[in-house]
Amino acid sequence: VRSSPLVTMLPPTWSVMEEVYNFDASTAAVGTTTLVTVDESTYSGGTHTAAGAAHPISWCHVDGTARAFYTARSHFASAYDGTENSAFVDHVITGIRWAARDIDGCDGHDGGDGYRSTATWHHTTHQYRATLRVGGGGVARAATFVAEFNVDFDDAVVRLDGSSGGSGSGSSITSVVVVRDDNGATVAHQYDAAPVAQLMVAVGALAATDVVVLHAYFDTTTTAAAVAGLATPVADVAAAFRVAADDALVQREGLAHRVVSDNGIYYVHTRNGGMASMVDKQGNDWISYNPANGDKGEWRGVPNAVWPNSGFAHPGDVCESNAGHCGTTTLVGLNGPLRVTLHTVSDNGLWAARWHFVSQRARWTLDKRDPSRKWWFLFEGTPGGTLDPATDRIVYSDGVSASISDESRKDTVWQGDQWALIMDDGVGEGVFVVDHVLRDDITDTYYRLGTITVLGFGRNDFSTEYEDEGHSFSVGFIGDTTTASGAAAALAAAVRVPAAVLGACTSTSSTAPCVSFAAPPIGASAAAQ
Repeated sequence: VRSSPLVTMLPPTWSVMEEVYNFDASTAAVGTTTLVTVDESTYSGGTHTAAGAAHPISWCHVDGTARAFYTARSHFASAYDGTENSAFVDHVITGIRWAARDIDGCDGHDGGDGYRSTATWHHTTHQYRATLRVGGGGVARAATFVAEFNVDFDDAVVRLDGSSGGSGSGSSITSVVVVRDDNGATVAHQYDAAPVAQLMVAVGALAATDVVVLHAYFDTTTTAAAVAGLATPVADVAAAFRVAADDALVQREGLAHRVVSDNGIYYVHTRNGGMASMVDKQGNDWISYNPANGDKGEWRGVPNAVWPNSGFAHPGDVCESNAGHCGTTTLVGLNGPLRVTLHTVSDNGLWAARWHFVSQRARWTLDKRDPSRKWWFLFEGTPGGTLDPATDRIVYSDGVSASISDESRKDTVWQGDQWALIMDDGVGEGVFVVDHVLRDDITDTYYRLGTITVLGFGRNDFSTEYEDEGHSFSVGFIGDTTTASGAAAALAAAVRVPAAVLGACTSTSSTAPCVSFAAPPIGASAAAQ
C-alpha cells in the first residue's frame, strides 16, 4: 500500500492528537483496502475488537461501480493547520480525487470499471483524451440511445495551447474530437460548442445495469488538421440515430424549421420558436397549429410559454401588445447527425430558449426569462390529428388512465414524477410530455378545450407559476399504445435520465500536460435518451 498515490505523501509514522474510533468488526473483511493504521500501544481507551487485525483509520473501498474513501482523522481543526499537517491535507485531497475517479491507486482495487482507462491510445494524431462513462441508470436503453456530455473542448484546447480565448471568445483555436471505444472502433458522435458546449455520443442499446466506457480524443485544429472534424460523417451513422433540419425554411402556417428524425417530423416557427406541428410516421399532426380562431387553430402549439400579451415560444407571429417579447429562432451548432439545436432569443433580449432534437424526442429548455414575468409549459394539440373521445385518452405518471375529456386533474398539484401520455388507440400512437424538474409545490393541469387538449405544467387556471431558468421538458412519440409496457418503457427512458459522466483528461506525454475541464453553466445538465 505504501506505493499507492493515496499515501505516498505521508511519513511512515507520525504523532498527532486525535479522537480514535474502535470498530467492532474487521473493515478488511468487507473488502476495504487499509491505507493508514493507528498503533494501539501509543494511547489508552480501548482496542480494535477484531482480534489480531490492524486498527485502520483510513481506507478505500469499491462497491460495484461506486468508490468510497474514508478517514477517521480530522476531529480537530489542528489536523489542517501548520506545515506538519500539509501531508494529511494532501492525503484527503488525493482520496477525494480517487473517489471522484480522477486517479486510480487503491492498491489495485479500483473497481475494474476502466473509468480512467489505461487502454491503448487508439488515435495517435490527437494528444489528449477524456474518458466518457454512461450507464442505463436502472432503465433498459433503446438501440437509439444518445448520451450528452457537458464538456467544453474548445476552452480546454485554448488553455492547452497557451492562448487566450475559449468557447465563444472569438479565438481561432478550436477543437477536433474523435470518439472511440476500448478496442479502437469509432463511435458516432457530434460536438457542438454553442449555445452550451456538449458532446453527443451514439451509445446504443444498454441493459438497465450496463455501464459503457468510451474515449473522446481531442486536440487543436492546428495539431490535428489531417483529421479535423466535429462529427461523424452522416453516411457512417445508423439511420435510426440520425436527425437533421432542412437547409431552407419551409412554410407550415408560417415560416418554419423542419426537423426530421426517425421518430417523427417537427416544425418550429422561426418567429418566436413555438412548435407548430408534430407529425408521426403515419402523417398525423398532433399539434395542428393554424391561424383559425381559438381552439380551431391559433391556440394550438408547444410550449406557448409566456402569457398574456406575448408571443414568445408560441407558433405564429402572435406578438399582441408586447412586441419585444417576440423572438427569432436560428439553427446553432451542427445540423446533425445526432442532434439539431434551435435557439430562440426575444427581440428585447429578456427571453431565450433552446429546442434540442435527437432521434427519439425533442427537449425544450428555458435559458432566460424576463425577471418581471412568470411562465408555463403547455401541450395544446390534436391527438392523432383530430381529437376523438372514443379513441383518445390520457395516462398520468401515477398510472391512472382517463378519457381525453376527463377534467379531474385540472388545476391540481401533481406529486412525484411529472409526466403524461396522450394516446390515440385508433392510430396506435401516443405522445409523451415530460417535466424534467420535480416540483410538488407547483400547480399542473389537464382538460379538454373543444378540439384540443390543454396539458399544462406550471399552470393554475390562467395563472403562470414558473419563475426559474434552466428548466427542461421533453416531447416525443412513444410508437406503441398496444401494450402498457411499451408506453412505460418510453416514459422511463425519458424521465429517468442516466448519469453521463466526464472523466479526467489525460495526455500522451508528460511534456503535454492535460487540464481540468471548465464546469458547465448552470442549467446545462447532462441528459440522454
